[in-house]
Amino acid sequence: MKSDAKSYPVVLDEEYCKKKVGKIRSKDVVSMSTIWESGEARYLVIQVSRSQSFIDVLPLEQFFSDKDKVEAPILSVPFYMIESLEKMDKSNLLFLANRPNPHIIKALDGV
Repeated sequence: MKSDAKSYPVVLDEEYCKKKVGKIRSKDVVSMSTIWESGEARYLVIQVSRSQSFIDVLPLEQFFSDKDKVEAPILSVPFYMIESLEKMDKSNLLFLANRPNPHIIKALDGV
C-alpha cells in the first residue's frame, strides 16, 4: 500500500545546529533556506538565541519586490529547521535605505 505521508528531514543534533549559526550576529544579512521554503531568500537577522536555539529574522524579499512595503512580520526560526545559512554583504540593505522600517534603519547605521 502506498503512503501519502510527507517525508521530513532528520532533526540534527543541537551542537551541529548551533555551529551552523555560530558566526551570525544581530543586524547581519543572510541568505537562508528552511525545511518549509524550497528556495533561498534574504533575511535581516534581528536576534540570535543560542540558549533557546532559534533565530529571529525579518524577510527582506517582500521589501525588494514591493516598493510600498513598510512592514513585515519577524519570523522565529528554530535552528533545526534551517537547511542552509550564509552570511551576505550588508550592501544589499542600501537598496532599502529609504524604507521607514526601524529594523532596516538600525542595521544601516553600521554600514
